[in-house]
Amino acid sequence: MRNKKEKKENQEAPKKKLKKSVGKTLLLILLPLVAWGMASIILFLNHKATKTISATAMMDLQAETNANAQSIATPLQMLKSCYNTYADTMEVVDFASHDQMQKYIAYSLKGQPVKNSGIYLCFEKGGAIFADGTILPDDFDASTKSWYQAAEGKKR
Repeated sequence: MRNKKEKKENQEAPKKKLKKSVGKTLLLILLPLVAWGMASIILFLNHKATKTISATAMMDLQAETNANAQSIATPLQMLKSCYNTYADTMEVVDFASHDQMQKYIAYSLKGQPVKNSGIYLCFEKGGAIFADGTILPDDFDASTKSWYQAAEGKKR
């Protein structure tokens, strides 16, 4: 009977060893695979999130830039249109004097979207008219100024 018992114990011992060694092997193989898989998923999601956040930030920045540009450009476009109207009128109306011209352009100061943006006229033969009524010295000659010469160069 003893032999049967010993025989039975000897047969069970390898099974226990087998069970322990399979579990240990599974842990040694599966645990690193699971850890590697989780790390890969985290890195992939992080990369995708970074791309999405960057793209969204760039779109928001572009939209804000466009809005800012529009808010700056609109008053300037209005000013340009207004001044074009003044220029067109002054080309066809025959003003009797510089005083009449000054009275006409004085209205360019009212309701302008940009401060200090009235009309200022300088003449080839000297003299100038400012919408705000500024009086210049008698010896002021606009034709000697670089901005006047630049405007003359564009005109030709």
